[in-house]
Amino acid sequence: MDNVYLWKVGDRVENHTSLKAAARDFGLTAKPDMTVTVEEWDKAEGMARVINGKIFLGRTEKEIVAENLAVEERTLLRELFDTDYKTIRASETGKVLAEVDPPSHERRQWCRDRVSEIREILAGKKPKKKETAG
Repeated sequence: MDNVYLWKVGDRVENHTSLKAAARDFGLTAKPDMTVTVEEWDKAEGMARVINGKIFLGRTEKEIVAENLAVEERTLLRELFDTDYKTIRASETGKVLAEVDPPSHERRQWCRDRVSEIREILAGKKPKKKETAG
């Protein structure tokens, strides 16, 4: 089984698949700070960093959540763009909006509210709770 060897060098991580070549070419000691399998390295997407003085593989949970939120934001913005475009085209061509089947006003407003909420989360702010009529 092939391995990837990792050395902590200051605040960064150096990696190599050969102990001899790492020592010869980069002056890294023969004893790595961490050894992982190629499968583990691939699962971590080839990402290794020093966090709190230790080698950390892959993305943190916070990074994964942020990436997922960013994807959701782009999807919602694309939906809003597409529906706004349909509405504009319908008004330009004189078609009745029902003919172009745009999503409801409530759906578009929900998308806008969710985009705002995502942006607050990504900015590190606590999202504002929308007041409901009661």
